[in-house]
Amino acid sequence: MMVVQRFIRIFIILILASNHISAQDIKNDDDKKALFIKNRGYSLDACYRLAEDFLKSQTEQRKAIPYLEYIIDADKSVKPEVYYMLSQSYYYNGSYDLAVKLLMEYMEKEKNIKLKKEAKIELEKFENAKRLAASPLNVILMDLGPQINSKYADINPYITSLENLLVYSSKRNNNFDIYVSKKNSPSTLWEQSKLAGNLVNTVNDEFVAGLSPSGNELFVHYNQVSGFEDINQSQRSKGLFRELENPGTKVNSEYREEGACISPDGQIMYFASDRPGGFGGFDIYYCFNLPEGIWGPAINMGKLINSSSDDNYPNLSLDGKKLYFASKGHGSIGGYDVYYSTYDTIGKTWSAPVNFGYPINNAYDNKNIAFTQDERYAYISTVDRNSLGDFDIYKVIFLDKDPEFLIIKAQVFIDENNEKTPFVSEFQELSLTAYKSNETYGIYSFDKRNNSFILALSPGEYILEINSENFKPFRKKITLDENYYLNPQKEIKIYLNRKDTN
Repeated sequence: MMVVQRFIRIFIILILASNHISAQDIKNDDDKKALFIKNRGYSLDACYRLAEDFLKSQTEQRKAIPYLEYIIDADKSVKPEVYYMLSQSYYYNGSYDLAVKLLMEYMEKEKNIKLKKEAKIELEKFENAKRLAASPLNVILMDLGPQINSKYADINPYITSLENLLVYSSKRNNNFDIYVSKKNSPSTLWEQSKLAGNLVNTVNDEFVAGLSPSGNELFVHYNQVSGFEDINQSQRSKGLFRELENPGTKVNSEYREEGACISPDGQIMYFASDRPGGFGGFDIYYCFNLPEGIWGPAINMGKLINSSSDDNYPNLSLDGKKLYFASKGHGSIGGYDVYYSTYDTIGKTWSAPVNFGYPINNAYDNKNIAFTQDERYAYISTVDRNSLGDFDIYKVIFLDKDPEFLIIKAQVFIDENNEKTPFVSEFQELSLTAYKSNETYGIYSFDKRNNSFILALSPGEYILEINSENFKPFRKKITLDENYYLNPQKEIKIYLNRKDTN
């Protein structure tokens, strides 16, 4: 009720104060921004209340910035807490330099020793964010669009290794349900997502806890009205996920269990639980599959992996040598961050966790990352100013990892008098040049035995140019998108026309 009242209050204030001034036209000009707020008739108290409401939201904290800046400009005796609030808004906006600056100003103005100590802890988080953002990953984040995302929270994406099945959770009907989308090769677009079905979704909140690389085994953690959470498994048969099954009392307890995955050989389950005996909050555990087909006792992964805060959503790489997980500890820059640890096959130990970096991690909760078989691509859920609403599902392209090549067979024919004949019938040479970004990418030889060129191309746009003495020059544009590897071989046909002899 309080949340509803808060947003009703924002709505009424904005409606009553609205006029012809466009915030979009003046958002980058501080003087006009102040005029914008003043002309709408906002008092300093109204600005404070609006900023307070935005900061209490889940994903709109950055919208408090203009109101707090206006208060500081208009009121020279403003309370220190306004500087603190503005530092938070800058932080969620990704303006980490300004967040650090304003928080330090707050610490200078604030007299309360306890609040200053709390701000010092917050400052460490801001500086971690500033450091990571100063050396961002060389990645592209692609919003998956309305086929997958909604104006509500879309979270916990997991993908099959072949990138033909995507599962995630979305809060569209007052509670979280699990949604599924498919992609049929050679299509590069996801189908409109659908509910996973009544055998998986219930009246409670359901969250995707993990997915096997084949997509045949789904892990679900659900939240009952009582707050009780367990991990369950659903087998996929004939394209549908079946009844949920409990993996047993060694995995599930009277406490909460959330993220889960199984090793590639199916012998080890990793999962998160907040049961007693851990290092704090959720810890990551593992257990072995016993000969009788049940899971053995849960073993804590230890203090190198588990922090004094929550550690959750374990997910293994396809070879089982990397463990991806989320943590609120290990120097997180805000809420959950995604980390990875590498397994030493000789020493039989996991390495110290490494923060994935910015922008995979930001001020919001970043709970999981799921890779395809080509580790150039992964899927995450995050908040961005261009998101459709709340959290959105994004595809990540790691540009520093070289893409594999697509092998293209280009067969060449002569188009003459409505007849198509193979070019090998001609006794002359043929050359093909591929251009990328107006530069020569490669020159290819004609294979007379197969009447074709064999091209090896990575993602991007190309111009293919074919020249032969008695034929008109041929040019063809080819675009290979980032999902090319779903169809590792491609054939195209090229038709040449003779030059006019008149």
